[in-house]
Amino acid sequence: MRNRGVGLILIILGIVIAFILISFTAQLQEQSLNQCICTQEGGTCAHQQGLPWQSFIGFLFVIILIIFGIYIFRKKEIKEKRKITKKDLGLLDKDEKKIYKLITDADGTIFQSELVDKSGFAKVKVTRILDKLEGKNIVTRRRRGMTNVVILN
Repeated sequence: MRNRGVGLILIILGIVIAFILISFTAQLQEQSLNQCICTQEGGTCAHQQGLPWQSFIGFLFVIILIIFGIYIFRKKEIKEKRKITKKDLGLLDKDEKKIYKLITDADGTIFQSELVDKSGFAKVKVTRILDKLEGKNIVTRRRRGMTNVVILN
């Protein structure tokens, strides 16, 4: 949600700056035309030929700002993975520690059905323990066929 908010702010900021830049450039051109001697004599004025280069740079900046805002707005959030500390492991109950140990002994990746076999717990109990470990951001489960692969974070 944070990316969407920042992206939206950048887009709105770009639009506001664009309106300010447009009104400032129009007022500047009108003022320069009114003060130009060429138009008073009936000739063509050099000020009528186009926008000042500073306005082009401003519009380029606004376009980049809006494109960057759209990019950030559409970018998916990436969840930060944090390291599991000894404090986190100390907060686990006996059954959670047993499951965690079985996963670490399997080099951090094991099928959920293997956990049921090796732990001696019922399928439901293993599922609930894994739910708790997943909630604590210690493991992740990925569906593989008829079972899940449990991966340490």
